[in-house]
Amino acid sequence: NLDTGYVAEYGTRLQAQAEQAKKLYTDAYAAGDAAKMAEAQQAMAAIAVEQQNYNTAKMRIDQQAKAQQQSKSQVQPQCTLFNPS
Repeated sequence: NLDTGYVAEYGTRLQAQAEQAKKLYTDAYAAGDAAKMAEAQQAMAAIAVEQQNYNTAKMRIDQQAKAQQQSKSQVQPQCTLFNPS
């Protein structure tokens, strides 16, 4: 499914961005650079918002997949009419 692939890639990208922002923060902290620390904190806050969007999208896709699986597993009774004439 295209949505599933897109969301998976989105999650991987967010994870990489979060790691990069954390590294920027720790480097800025070690250097005593308050401006860079603030910049890294802003990036981490923006990533946190995006992670919430990702979690929502992933939950929606998981629910859709579960609903599709349930509908496939339910046997649809077929009605056959017998007309002897």
